[in-house]
Amino acid sequence: MVEKITSNFKMYSRMLLLLVSDIFFVWFASFLALFIRMEFNIDAMMIHLQTYMDWYWLDVIVTLVLFTFFNLYKSLWRFASMMELRKLLTANIGSAFVKLFLFALVFNVELPRSWHVLEPIMLLMLSSFSRFSYRNARSIRNNLNLKKNNYE
Repeated sequence: MVEKITSNFKMYSRMLLLLVSDIFFVWFASFLALFIRMEFNIDAMMIHLQTYMDWYWLDVIVTLVLFTFFNLYKSLWRFASMMELRKLLTANIGSAFVKLFLFALVFNVELPRSWHVLEPIMLLMLSSFSRFSYRNARSIRNNLNLKKNNYE
């Protein structure tokens, strides 16, 4: 019983870590997209960043709902593979289309058109890097434990 509780705690703490990192990555991807679009001019970027920050909550909700729909928090990337990468790509594309529809057509949020292309690309790179880094860290830890057990 204690092992199951400990196992569930570890699983939920990893899910929470992924969730919090994705919330940060949504903001950071938008920051990078605007920074690149404004040709690395901070002053020009800040105008659009302020507009974005008014709608940041919607961006996070749409992204997290689609990531959850595609089970990106359930698998926890224990065996990160092309299948998980495809799910992440599909979730990002779906999120991009939903955000394009909501931001540009429904709420008329004034963001550069290129943001709708650059932001999902940045988000895909950041979220896949974090998940594959997690998988790589687990692999290294498991290999170290295996070597340690073989020497004992």
